[in-house]
Amino acid sequence: MECKKALEESKGDLAKAESLLTRALTIKLKALGTNHDSTATAFHNLGKVHQRGVREHQALKRKDD
Repeated sequence: MECKKALEESKGDLAKAESLLTRALTIKLKALGTNHDSTATAFHNLGKVHQRGVREHQALKRKDD
């Protein structure tokens, strides 16, 4: 599942990557709980996609100014 995230993110489709990562995180939370390395990795990956989206938004905003 997280490999798909990397693929979608590399294609520039952050919304799709976010959707896939949110789904993966939900599954991991249910199956493994909050105190598992794999769950922490899923949180981290989702955060990286959010961070990239914020940076792109800020860049576009600066471009328009």
